[in-house]
Amino acid sequence: MAEVVGWRIVKEKHAKTAFSGEGARIFEGRWNSAGVRMVYCSEHLSLAALEILVHTQPVMIRDKFRVFRVTWDEKMTTTIDLKELPKGWNAQPPSLISKNIGGQWVQSGRFAVLVSPRFSHLLRHCPGPATICHARRHTPFYVAHARSCRVAFAESYDVVRSFFAGAGSNPAKDDRHSL
Repeated sequence: MAEVVGWRIVKEKHAKTAFSGEGARIFEGRWNSAGVRMVYCSEHLSLAALEILVHTQPVMIRDKFRVFRVTWDEKMTTTIDLKELPKGWNAQPPSLISKNIGGQWVQSGRFAVLVSPRFSHLLRHCPGPATICHARRHTPFYVAHARSCRVAFAESYDVVRSFFAGAGSNPAKDDRHSL
C-alpha cells in the first residue's frame, strides 16, 4: 500500500473548515460547478503556494495561512488520463467540460481522490465521521516577501517542465496541455 501525499494551504480563518468543500461549493473551480463540494489539494507544496498566489489577490505579507500535509492510500485514487480528455477541458475560464468530469466523479462515489492533469488532487467531500484522508496537524505558512514568491514559481515551473518532458509533448505546440 503506497501512501500518496497532497498539500493544501488556506487562510488561517478557514483552517477549521479546510476540508469541508465549502469554498469550492460556493465559488466553483475547474473540476466542479457551484453547489458541488470538492477539496482541491496540490501534488507539491510549491504548487499549493502558487495556487494561493494566483487565486488570492492581493496576497499581503501580513496575511496568515495554514498548510496541511494530507495523506491517503493509493488504492483510493483514480487518475484522469490527459490523452482521453475532450478538447476544451482546459479552457479559460473553466468550461462545463471539465466541471462535468469532476461532477460525474463526485456522483459516482467510487474513488475518494481524483488526480487531475494539472498536478491537483481532488478530494471528494465525505460528510460524517468516516475519514478517507489523514490531514496532519496544520502549520503556519507565511508569504515572507517577493523572493518567496519567485522560489514557489521556480519550483512549480520545474515540476511542470519535467512533466511535459516525460510526456514527450511540447506545451507551446499542444493546446491540450495549456497551463
